[in-house]
Amino acid sequence: MPFGEIFDYNTIIKMSQYPPFNNEWLVFGRDKYFSYWVCKLNAQKGENVYTTWDHEMEETVDKATYSSLVEFLSDCEKDYDDFEDTATTYTVVIYNKVSLSTLMLIKNILELQISSKELLEKAKNYPSILGVVSHKSMKKADDKTYEFIKKYVRFNRCDCLDEKGKEWTINFSR
Repeated sequence: MPFGEIFDYNTIIKMSQYPPFNNEWLVFGRDKYFSYWVCKLNAQKGENVYTTWDHEMEETVDKATYSSLVEFLSDCEKDYDDFEDTATTYTVVIYNKVSLSTLMLIKNILELQISSKELLEKAKNYPSILGVVSHKSMKKADDKTYEFIKKYVRFNRCDCLDEKGKEWTINFSR
């Protein structure tokens, strides 16, 4: 999962023994930022059983807030996406032959800062980097209206900064 990890059995058993869990909460995973994912043990039927616990914010696990694991993980993913929306940028890479008019459309949809002349040059030499966009712009390609974009470009998550503070990418993520 891009927004967290589910622990293996041995890690779950080991972590659940320590405070503040004390074998009352099963620690089954964590997000990529601050929180552990926990499940209340010995819950009553109909009672909420899932919640998160942030070791920097709370000394004890408060109370469960979800009864459905699917709903819990869906909200964890949404929280991750909301955080990503403010913090992450993506390099747009053309990887397939595309007409200039389609490329201009993609440029406008993604709000790329590139001239028409540069776009024409890059269309002839793919794969090629078209520019950097926000998480919000990258997510537009998931919309049915714009899903054609994925036929021509990929998004590289900008994970790192070089010594001059310039972003560089390490892998294709979408």
